[in-house]
Amino acid sequence: MKWPHALLIAAALASAAQATPPADAPVSSVLTAPAHPETDPAALKAQVAGVLSRLASPAFKERQKAQADVADLPAEALGLITAASEDPSVDPEVRARLKEALPGYEKKSLAKAAEAEAARVRAWRRRLMLAEYQKAGQHNPAWDAKVRAAITSDTAGHTPGANEREEREHTRGLYQSAIDAGCQDPLVLYRCVALTAVATHDEGVARAARCLKAADLFDASDYPALEKMSCYLRAIDELSAYPRNDGQDAMLKQHYADLALAGWPDLIRTAGVPDEFLVALAGELRTKDPAYARVIGEHLLEDLRKQGLDSGRGGSAALKIIDARCQLAQYWKGGYNPDDAFLNDLRGHMETIRSLLEQAWAQNPVGSSAATTMVEVEWIEGIVHRALGDRAADWPAGVGSRQAMETWFNRAIATNPDDWDACAYKLTYLEYFGDHPDKDMLAFGRQMFATGRWTGRVPLMLIEAHRALAKQSGSVPDYFAQPAVWAEVKKCYQELMKHDPVPGFDASWYLTYAAYAGDWQTAAELCRQIGNHPAPAVFGGLQAYKDLRTKVFQRAAITSAPG
Repeated sequence: MKWPHALLIAAALASAAQATPPADAPVSSVLTAPAHPETDPAALKAQVAGVLSRLASPAFKERQKAQADVADLPAEALGLITAASEDPSVDPEVRARLKEALPGYEKKSLAKAAEAEAARVRAWRRRLMLAEYQKAGQHNPAWDAKVRAAITSDTAGHTPGANEREEREHTRGLYQSAIDAGCQDPLVLYRCVALTAVATHDEGVARAARCLKAADLFDASDYPALEKMSCYLRAIDELSAYPRNDGQDAMLKQHYADLALAGWPDLIRTAGVPDEFLVALAGELRTKDPAYARVIGEHLLEDLRKQGLDSGRGGSAALKIIDARCQLAQYWKGGYNPDDAFLNDLRGHMETIRSLLEQAWAQNPVGSSAATTMVEVEWIEGIVHRALGDRAADWPAGVGSRQAMETWFNRAIATNPDDWDACAYKLTYLEYFGDHPDKDMLAFGRQMFATGRWTGRVPLMLIEAHRALAKQSGSVPDYFAQPAVWAEVKKCYQELMKHDPVPGFDASWYLTYAAYAGDWQTAAELCRQIGNHPAPAVFGGLQAYKDLRTKVFQRAAITSAPG
C-alpha cells in the first residue's frame, strides 16, 4: 500500500458529500446522495471510512474481514462507495475490492429506494384520488364513505404474504358496494373495471360496457386528467377485446384516443405527477394510434417542454425517456440496413438515445423505465455491431455486450420485479447473442417461472422461451409434442390459471399446445371453457378454431373410450 489512506479516504468522502442533491430532489436521489435522508450523514461517513481504512490494512486477514464488512454496509452508502471506487487517488486494490461489491450495493439500494418511491407514489395517488372525488365526484351519504374506503384500499399496496388476487377482489368489492348503493361516478365505475377479472365472454362484454360508460361519464365531468386518460385508453383495449361489431368501433376508438391526447397538457400540470405515469401514458398514447405515433410523440414532448419540465438538472427524467423512445421508434424500425451511410447515421442517433437514457436513469432510476429501455438498446446495439463486423471497432467499447445488457436488466428488475418488458428484451437478447441460446433462454424462462410473480405475468417467460425455440426448430407442432416440453408448458399454464383463470388469448394458446402434444383431455376441457369465444387470431380464424374443437372432442372421446 503506497498511499496515505486516511487522508485520501477523507478526501473521497468529502468529494461524495459535495454531490448531495438539492432539498427538492426526487426520492430516488438517495442513490447518488451521500446518505439517505433518514440516515445520520456523519455516522454513515464514519462507518464507511472505517471499512475503507481496514481494506487498506497491511494485514491480509484484516483486509478479508473488511471485504466481508463492505457487503454489510447500509444501502445508503452506495454514493460513498461509488465515489471511492472511482477516485484515482485510492489504492488500486481497494478500488478493485469496492467495485466487486458495487453490483450488490446497487441492487440493495435500488430495491430500497424503489420501495420508498412506491410508498410515496401510493400516498400521492391516494391524496389525489380523494381530492378529485371530493371536488368532481357524485356525492351522496349512501355511498360517500364506501367510495373513500375503496380508494384507501385501492392505494394501500400489497400486504406481504397476502393473496394479491384476493386483495384486488376485496377492493373491487368495496367499489361495487358503492355502485350497488346507486353510485354512478365515473371514477368509481372505472376503478371497479380496472380490478375486475372476467371468466367468460359475457362477463368480458359486461366489463367493456361499464368501461365505455365510465369513459363517457368522465368526458362530461370535471375530473382532472390522470384517471380520465387511463380510462379512455382502457376503453380502447376493451373495444379491441370485446368488439361491438356495430360499425362504430373504429370511430369510437379514435374518439377515446383523441380525448386521451387532449388530456396530456392537463396531466403534466398535475402537481407531483410521477415520471412513471408520464412515461407510461405517453407510451400508450403513441401505440394506440400507430399511424400518428411520431406526430403524437412530438406533441407530447413539446407540451413537456412548455411546462418547464426540461429545466433544471438537464431536464426531467420523463422528458428524456419519452424523447429517447420516440427517437428509437423513428430510427430503428425492427431491422437494419447494411448500407454504411445508414449505419453511420444510426450510430449517431443511438449515441444520443443512450445518452438520454443514461441521464434519465442517473436522475431517477426507480421512478421511470430508463433501465428497461436500455435493455432493448443493448440488443439493438448488438444487432448493429454484428452487421458492421470489423467496421464496429471504432464504436464505444462494451455497448451491446452481454455484460451491459445484464447490468441494465438487473437494474430494471431490482426496481420492478414484475417488469415484463425488461424480461422480454432480455429473452430476445439471449436468442440472438446467448453463448448457448437454447439453454440460456430456457434457463432464464425457468428462473422467471420460479419467481411466482403472476401479477406481472413474468413466469410466462418460460412459455415465451419455448415459443421462440419452437419457431427455430422448423416444426412448431413437433416441438410442443415432445413430452418434456409439454410437461413444462402445461405446468406453467396450470399455475397461470390458478391466478388468472381467464379464457381467451391465454386459453387459446394453451389449447393449441395441448392439441400439438396430443393431450386431448386437457384440450377438451379448454374447449369447454372457451366455448364460442376464442381468440380467433391464435387459430387463424374462427372456423379454424371450430374445426380444431371438433377434432379435439372426437379424439377425447376415442381416448376415453373403454378398451
